[in-house]
Amino acid sequence: MQVDELSYIKHNLTAAIERLRNDLYSAAAALEVEYAPESTPGKLWPPPQEWQSITAGTRWGGAWDYAWFRIKGAWSAEDCAAQNCLLYLDLGGEGMVFDAAGNPLTAISKYSVFAPEVEKVRVDIPQVKAGEFCFYARVSGHYLNGLAMDTEAYSDSIPMNYTRYNAVFSRAEKMRRNQEVYLYRQELMLLKGILNVTADPNKERKLAGIIRRSLNIYADDRENAPQARAILQEYWQHKADSMQLAATAIGHSHLDIGWLWPVEEGEEKAIRTFSEQMTHLERNSDYVYGASQVYLYEKIEERCPELFEKIKRMVAANRWELQGGMYVEGDTNCAGGEALVRQFLYGKRYFLEKFGVDVKNVWLPDSFGFSAILPQVAALSGCFAMVTAKPFWAHCYAPDECSKFPYSAFIWQGLGDKEILVNILPECYYNGVFSGENLADAKKFFTESDILNEFLLPFGIGDGGGGPNNDMINGAYYFKDLVDQPRVTFGKAADSLERQYAYRDQLPRHKGEIYLELHRGTLTTIGKIKKLNRLLEGKLIALDRLNALAPQPVKGKAIEKLWKVLLLNQFHDILPGSSIPELYRRNFAALEKVSSDIDEITAFLACQLLSEQPDAVTFFNPAAHRVINRVQLPESWCGIVPDKQVAVQSDGKVLTAEIVLEPLQSLTILRSDDNATEQAENISDPVLENDLVRCIFSPDGHLISMIDKLSGTELIPPDAQGNALKLYVDRPNQFDAWDVDIEYERMLCNQIQGKLIEHTRGSACDSMIWEFEFSHSKIVQHIQLGHFSRQLDFKTKVDWHETHRMLRVDFPLALDFDSVRCEQGFGFIRRSSRRNTPQEKHCFEFSAQRFIAAGEGQVRAGLLSDCKYGYKAYGNSIGLNLLRSPRYPDEVTDRGEHELTYSLVFSIGEYSDKTIRQAAYALNRPAFRFDNRAGAVNDFIKALDIAGVTIEAVKISEDDPAVCIVRLAEQYGNQVGGKLHWRQPYCAAECDLLEKVYTAMPPLPADSIQLEFKAFEIKSIAVKVR
Repeated sequence: MQVDELSYIKHNLTAAIERLRNDLYSAAAALEVEYAPESTPGKLWPPPQEWQSITAGTRWGGAWDYAWFRIKGAWSAEDCAAQNCLLYLDLGGEGMVFDAAGNPLTAISKYSVFAPEVEKVRVDIPQVKAGEFCFYARVSGHYLNGLAMDTEAYSDSIPMNYTRYNAVFSRAEKMRRNQEVYLYRQELMLLKGILNVTADPNKERKLAGIIRRSLNIYADDRENAPQARAILQEYWQHKADSMQLAATAIGHSHLDIGWLWPVEEGEEKAIRTFSEQMTHLERNSDYVYGASQVYLYEKIEERCPELFEKIKRMVAANRWELQGGMYVEGDTNCAGGEALVRQFLYGKRYFLEKFGVDVKNVWLPDSFGFSAILPQVAALSGCFAMVTAKPFWAHCYAPDECSKFPYSAFIWQGLGDKEILVNILPECYYNGVFSGENLADAKKFFTESDILNEFLLPFGIGDGGGGPNNDMINGAYYFKDLVDQPRVTFGKAADSLERQYAYRDQLPRHKGEIYLELHRGTLTTIGKIKKLNRLLEGKLIALDRLNALAPQPVKGKAIEKLWKVLLLNQFHDILPGSSIPELYRRNFAALEKVSSDIDEITAFLACQLLSEQPDAVTFFNPAAHRVINRVQLPESWCGIVPDKQVAVQSDGKVLTAEIVLEPLQSLTILRSDDNATEQAENISDPVLENDLVRCIFSPDGHLISMIDKLSGTELIPPDAQGNALKLYVDRPNQFDAWDVDIEYERMLCNQIQGKLIEHTRGSACDSMIWEFEFSHSKIVQHIQLGHFSRQLDFKTKVDWHETHRMLRVDFPLALDFDSVRCEQGFGFIRRSSRRNTPQEKHCFEFSAQRFIAAGEGQVRAGLLSDCKYGYKAYGNSIGLNLLRSPRYPDEVTDRGEHELTYSLVFSIGEYSDKTIRQAAYALNRPAFRFDNRAGAVNDFIKALDIAGVTIEAVKISEDDPAVCIVRLAEQYGNQVGGKLHWRQPYCAAECDLLEKVYTAMPPLPADSIQLEFKAFEIKSIAVKVR
């Protein structure tokens, strides 16, 4: 066979597969269709009682509208004789089809811009009987992947089509499938994939010859399909050799709870998908399906109890796998450490309570990078393995921008000494189908095949695709034992991971975070979701603390419900800012409701903890270190009773106080009109100063000097400009909301200049107001220096009206450093400030929680933020990404008003990193405040005498309201020990993150517990306080 013959056969095969579409179906007949609009999404069954007729081409709704359809017809005697009958339903959206009794049959969907081949409009009807039939469908107005993405998504002027949709009824027919032609076409598609990747020229020619003979026999005559298929058996009969890898295949459907659709529609997608997969499980006795995300199971339990009971039976039969121990497939860059703990706490407990299954893996196929705290949190929650696809996916989609991650299966150690197995799906994707190309990719990227003899192969179209379809499930059987192909068998991912974990001592190792060299823009996009996230993480942790201290705490389920709303919004397409505006409109309202509910419960608890006293404000510091907060006192106050812990000033309108709170202590401030506060002084020169530091600004608002007055040390280099607000072009090559272009620094539009509006100096703080106008936007910045600190706070209001622009701030430092320390979870990791290697160059934008810190020795600087996560460090400069303005998938991303605070901390001394961390804590978790309350909050914790260890959370136990859980973490990477002291003797013991005590509670109470910490270790203590 010559090369040109081989090329001809390949082209002929492609054309033949396309032509065979015309031979697949026959005896098409139109059906009678009626519909009924649904004003709001309701129950899946029963359908409405009133119907109206509809004809092809009729528009029945718009984006996210719902409608019911009733489809009537009759099966003929010929249909019954032929069987293989089906319905063709193009109803104008995505939905579920039911039989007349309300049994769900299958999901249907429209075209997807991301996966055009998975349009699902045909519904198999097995075992038809002659006579009339009636089917129902409940449909939502959108495509499989939400709404259409406009081809001009990166234009600044053309309106986006993805905000609009016409739900149009197009076609409803019954027809018969020619089964032999259907199977023949499927086999040809499988062989096409194998032929395209066959490396051995001899085998390639032999397979091409078999295909040519088969096509010649078919000769455009559907009656010849059986004979043509018989020729293909010459290839199918060849078996795999003993050296072939094994592939554990499990049906899967990656379900984005919210993304290009609202969360409510994500719930619908799960219901449709799980219903369809139940049908496949019932028809295929050895098929296994798996799904993650407790949130979706909760909704199915609530809305579809019969389906939920079927799932429970399949789980018990080992046919349905519960995947992933987290509440949702969450983001781990922006989510805080305690929030990650709650993902596992609520996720694993649900699976244990409802199914009796201890899920021991982490399932995050699509998250945008993985925090170094994740292995320890997962391990302490009883998980030993994680499954993802994203690092390989990123390299496949953007090979010029992303290095290839070196391993497919490896042992990952993050912060602390805990380790987990990681599987990066070698197929590179989480919406896989069975094809020769996909399996070839899997073999190519499965780099640990010298150690392991199997890899994991989840397959199925996710979101609205319904998971694996008949073609995919049938396709798996062809690869069960086929020459040159992995041996494919159905099985559970957990079993495959267990077998791989047995080889953990031989597998390669990775330490630190798993940084994704893509999607860095998601650290900044949709600023409001990130601000609400940071705010509510702090408020929920505070609420748990107060509830633990209250004599009559509220029930744990009430607080758990609030946590779960936050955890839902930490889903990996919601918190990163890559979803549509309709989702955020709905979810912002839910999050703001959580905030108000927290305030209401807090007020209830405050009544128990403190006595009522008008004209008093009480503050409580729950931290085991000193906290400095700057607060505004009630407008009616003009003075306070003097207190050495409080510095106070007035600008004639507002009374501002800077308070110093000792560890675990309360402070009550009392109003005193007899002690009127002096007015702050108005001055003109742009200098902020206190007894510790002097800060000089240029006439256009840049920080040009920050000198420690005690040592004379200068933080800002000569001729450099700190607080450098810069506007950049922001046009990534792809993934508009997700990415920041690697060369954005070359596209500076404007270094923004400001003007001084006001400068006041008082005993609580020195403050300036600057205005910056640029392009179509405006910034008003209150820059403050407190009385007690070396911390500059930049309280910033931005009226943002840009398109494809990015706002950043930079601070050059007169410090010598090669790396910065970046907070992640309950500790920090180091990231290089150099760009010598490809990995360093790709890490030009990275995540951090509340701060990054630069410098070594006793002189250091920290950049803090109250709601931002995208940082940079290059040369001697550190910076922060403040705002972006992409157009997809939100046409007006972040346009409007924003309030944010970032701070520069100048730290000198032996414990300079401690100073930075504590300042970041105070900025993000201010002391508890109780207006018109006085007294002291009686905490059962008296003191924490372990250097570098912090109290991260205190909550009531999930299992025993008399027990509280105290979460501690070593923050600085040291091995330390000491005692946690109680105010009175208690029984206490260490427990895991699921609150299971390692050993029994001691029989006798003690006034402290001795603890030994390894570097970055997280410990949880169960203490019986009631």
